[in-house]
Amino acid sequence: MVNGSAITGSAPAEKDGGWPQLIALLASNVIYLVAWTGLFPLYATLAEHFQVSGGTILWTYTAPALGAVSIGGMLPGFGRLWGNRRVFLFAVAAMLVGCMIAALAQSVLVLCIGLFALGAGALAMGLGLGIIAHHYSGRKMQRAISMVVFIIPAGTIVAYWYSTIITRYFHWHFIYWTMVGLAAVTLLLGILFVKETPRATGVRVDVVGALGVLVWGILLLLPVSQANSWGWSSGRTLSLLLPGIAVFFLWVVWELRTKDPLLNLRVVALPGVWQATIIYGIALVFGTSGFSVIMSYLIETPPELGGYGFGRSFYVTAAVLSSASLTGAITAPFYPALSRHIGSKWVLALAGLCVLAAFPLAAWHSQLWMIVLCSAVSGMAFGWGGVALQIATESVSPEMGVIVDGIILTCQNLMVAIAGAIYGYVLTMNVIDVGEGYLLPAGSTITGAMIIAGVTGVIALLVALTIKPHRLIVADRGLTESPAKAE
Repeated sequence: MVNGSAITGSAPAEKDGGWPQLIALLASNVIYLVAWTGLFPLYATLAEHFQVSGGTILWTYTAPALGAVSIGGMLPGFGRLWGNRRVFLFAVAAMLVGCMIAALAQSVLVLCIGLFALGAGALAMGLGLGIIAHHYSGRKMQRAISMVVFIIPAGTIVAYWYSTIITRYFHWHFIYWTMVGLAAVTLLLGILFVKETPRATGVRVDVVGALGVLVWGILLLLPVSQANSWGWSSGRTLSLLLPGIAVFFLWVVWELRTKDPLLNLRVVALPGVWQATIIYGIALVFGTSGFSVIMSYLIETPPELGGYGFGRSFYVTAAVLSSASLTGAITAPFYPALSRHIGSKWVLALAGLCVLAAFPLAAWHSQLWMIVLCSAVSGMAFGWGGVALQIATESVSPEMGVIVDGIILTCQNLMVAIAGAIYGYVLTMNVIDVGEGYLLPAGSTITGAMIIAGVTGVIALLVALTIKPHRLIVADRGLTESPAKAE
């Protein structure tokens, strides 16, 4: 007798990994967002607390990105070798240790060490997506992925407000003590409920490339960020800068020759991929970073002290930064539909156009409403910027899509690290000594930082115009996309 379900052809039951597992995966993202982006409204406060320059305090912006691109960059490969669950637990443990170090920090150096360890666990989100893809299916998988995607802008806004409230009523150290507690709970949930994924064989992890990017990143970015105080021709600057250049070129040679590189430079050079990488990395990451790193100085500096600013609390800084995250979250769901109507090329150009909001902010930052407006417009760049990944994946064959995803993520972390050093250098080009060793960035440095951010928007527009839609590949068919459809 034939089973009735076989006759009716009933669909197999959807896989559901369960809520405890999903909560652990979401919590790992919250830890990273609060521990890193939660510092954005506090840069001016922390610089004054530690009595350091803007170039030094912005290493708290750079350090997590270096950890993410080097140590964290190896985690997806190890996840395929050893299983995503095991590596996910390592990532959460790294964040726990990093938060504990940051909670005990009495200097910027120790704080940056903690944030570097935090960054090493930043790829927990990527590992989490791999776990979701294996243990969830159908609508339950769509729900789980949508929650992971939603937690990024929502968690960023929460991070801004949580950090400012904690700092106002307690001390900024408590931000990290609470994250230590959350990381411990997440680690326990991971041990009890997160399920393992299948392991692969023959996977190569580019350990040399990961360590190389860490070495040249420190050797190059540290002297750049401190060049205004050390001097470009000083022995300390040159003793780091010259070896850093040498290591960088050796790293490039290695990445070109190794079979499974950390950053596949040959794929980056492909039409469509290099445009998407430049626009996403330089304009959308580097450009918008300018808004993040200067906002606390711009909002909180008393005008009688710096000749600019409003003397407002970091609550106002959190509100302004939240406007960018909010507009990014609102516009992001609409870029697929917009791409179908005007073409992905022009959506990416629109993202670059949003970064041009830095120019009016450079010229007129004496009105708070102007700052809020420009911040909100810049946030839309990330909302539209998701199309960069679409363009990059459409430029290669389907089996290379995963490689392109890794390239975009690696370039994102690299540009965050570089942005922290470059903007740190700009903020120390002209300083005001307000006493007790605290050097406040002058108003001209705020203008300079925003001009640099605006230039990245111009670069994005120009590069977007070089994209040839008829050369893009439709990933699911492997066919060349027609010009009419792309445009």
